[in-house]
Amino acid sequence: MQLSSGFRIPKHLQNANLKALVGAAPPVSPFFSIDGRSEYFTRVFEWDDFTAPIWIDQEEGYSIEGLIGYDPVCVGLRIAGNVVGFYLDGGSWIDVEHRGKGLSSKMIICAIAFAGKLPRSQEKGFSEAGFAAHAAAARLLPNVRDDLYDHAAVIENGLGTSLRSIAM
Repeated sequence: MQLSSGFRIPKHLQNANLKALVGAAPPVSPFFSIDGRSEYFTRVFEWDDFTAPIWIDQEEGYSIEGLIGYDPVCVGLRIAGNVVGFYLDGGSWIDVEHRGKGLSSKMIICAIAFAGKLPRSQEKGFSEAGFAAHAAAARLLPNVRDDLYDHAAVIENGLGTSLRSIAM
């Protein structure tokens, strides 16, 4: 997974494991499912102040963007400018027609990059799909790439010449 320029996972979180994301023994039950299209979440879908994309899927046209000023931290999954999913405070929702593409785990990663910290999900329960999304995010986290890893940095040395280096 490649994050957009300007977004990165803080170094101390790059190897966070599943226990760090969900706690030692989170309850998993259908009881913890959410309906992201309920009135409780209307504000997410009406929000109009987003960051630049944190992640972009060039093939399918999805982007994940942070909701600026939203409390608690929230990222939205968008396609063609419309919010079709979100990750908010440990809970994930994706409209039915956009599910099954591994996007929930990417929203979790983007929430970490946006907030600079782990989500507040350690003391919560999860649906089976929600737990699976967090497990997938934990597996994905060590392999997240950002512009520091994939772009040559040009460093001016003050003598009018440049040194090129690639951060690894």
